Amino acid sequence: MSEIIKILDGRIKICDKHLQRLAIAIKSLKTIIPLNKEGYRILGDREISLIDQMSYRFTKLQDAAGRLLRTVLLVLQEDIENSPFIDVLNRSEKLKIIESAEEWIKMRELRNILSHEYSEEEEEIAKGINQLHKMSERLCVIYSGIKGFIKKLK
Repeated sequence: MSEIIKILDGRIKICDKHLQRLAIAIKSLKTIIPLNKEGYRILGDREISLIDQMSYRFTKLQDAAGRLLRTVLLVLQEDIENSPFIDVLNRSEKLKIIESAEEWIKMRELRNILSHEYSEEEEEIAKGINQLHKMSERLCVIYSGIKGFIKKLK
């Protein structure tokens, strides 16, 4: 087995682990989403832990899937070795590995907001959690599409 295929398989395993745990959080939170200010105020420790898990796994899956995209392009012998990530996204979209580079960028922006914003406004926090839940579901679909593309390669 070539070295790049071993790397590809390892990256898939990492993504699968994050996907599995993200899916658990998404499913468990469906009973409280969409969340409003009042709902946010009464969240218990279990729900807060699930939101934290969803946020963490969303970030980890997107990062890991980004590395996977780069590896897929290398398997396809695309010249992206030192390319910025936006070029990786655009090439992945052209090759139909992902549907939209723009959507990926929006998810990345949400990830960055989540990691840096500490709003005190409960309504804003609730909206952010709702957006995270929706984008987490979408990220799971996108990753499944990447995996489907990879299966066609093998």
